[in-house]
Amino acid sequence: MDIYRLVIIILASIFAGLNIMVYFSLFLPFIRRKKMSIPTNNKMLPFLYREWGDQIFQEIDFLKKYGCERIEQRSFDKHKLAADLYTVPNAKGTVILCHGFQGYAYADNGVATAHFLKEGYNTLIIYQRAHFESEGKFICFGIKERYDCLGWIKIINERFGEELPLFLYGISMGAATVLMTTGFNLPKNVKCVIADCGFTSPYEIFKSVLKHIFPFLQIGWLMVFIFAGYNIKQYSTIKAMKKNKIPVIFFHGQKDAFVPSFMSRQNYDACIAPKELYLVPDARHTQSLYTHQNYYWTKIREFMQKSVDGTFEKEEYQHYEKLEIVIEDKNSENTAV
Repeated sequence: MDIYRLVIIILASIFAGLNIMVYFSLFLPFIRRKKMSIPTNNKMLPFLYREWGDQIFQEIDFLKKYGCERIEQRSFDKHKLAADLYTVPNAKGTVILCHGFQGYAYADNGVATAHFLKEGYNTLIIYQRAHFESEGKFICFGIKERYDCLGWIKIINERFGEELPLFLYGISMGAATVLMTTGFNLPKNVKCVIADCGFTSPYEIFKSVLKHIFPFLQIGWLMVFIFAGYNIKQYSTIKAMKKNKIPVIFFHGQKDAFVPSFMSRQNYDACIAPKELYLVPDARHTQSLYTHQNYYWTKIREFMQKSVDGTFEKEEYQHYEKLEIVIEDKNSENTAV
C-alpha cells in the first residue's frame, strides 16, 4: 500500500468518524423528532420550570376544566398539525402561542394561555411540527415553522374574521418562529408580537451551542440540508425584523445559558417597527414570566393596548423604541431602570 492510499484511507476514516459524531451528538438529539412524555408532575417538567410547577399544573388543570376545541391544518409539506383553541364570549382578540424546542405546549405556554384567556382573549396553543400532537420528522428551528404559523393565522381569520385583533406570542424557538413569521405580508389585524428569549437563526444558535468548533458546525449544516431538507442559513429573525412593520415586545433573561441574551438585543436593534426590550438580570431561559410575573404581564398588557388603540400609528411613534433592564428592589416590587 503506497503512502497516498494510506493518507486517503486515514482522511476518509476521520471524515466518517466526524460524521458519525455529528449525527449522534447533533442531528439525532436536536433535529430528529424525539419521543417525549407529557409532564404529569414537577419532576417531569424542564428543570427551569420546576420551581413554579404548582402554578403550571394549576393552570393546566384550569384549562382542562375550561375545555377546548382541537384544530388541525395541513402544512405546506403535507404534515398534519394540531392546536387547541380556547374561546371566550365577546373576545378582545386572539393570541396564538408557540412553544419552544422539544417543549410540551402546556408546560411551556399553559400559564400564558390561561392568563390571556382570563384577560378576555381567545387563545390558540399550538403543537409545533415534530412535537407531540403534530406530525413531522424534523425540527426546523423556525425555518419551516414560520409557514405553519402563517397557516394558523389564516385559520383564525377564517374563523373569527380579520376585524378581530390577533397577537403572536412565542418563547425560545417559538419566539424565533413568530419573529420569522413577520417576514410575510401579514393581515392588518396582526397587531403585535411578544417574543421571549428568541434566537436569531438556527445557524447562529448551533454556532453558539457548538462553540464554533470546526468542522462540526459545517458537517451539521450539510447533514441537516441533506436529511431534513432545509438550510440553517436560509432565513433569520434579523432578516424578518429588517422588513417587519408589526410592533414587537421582547423579553430575555440575562442568565440565559441556552439562548444568549445578546440575540434578543440583535433582534431588537434590527427591528424597524415600534419596539420594547426588557432584560431581566436574575432570570434564566424563559423564566422572566415567573420571576417578574406582575411586571411581565403589565408590560405586555400595555403594549398590546397600544397596538390596538392606534398609539403606534401616530407619527411620533413611528420610530418608537424602549429598552429597560428590569430589577427587583428590596421590597420585592418589580421595577425597571
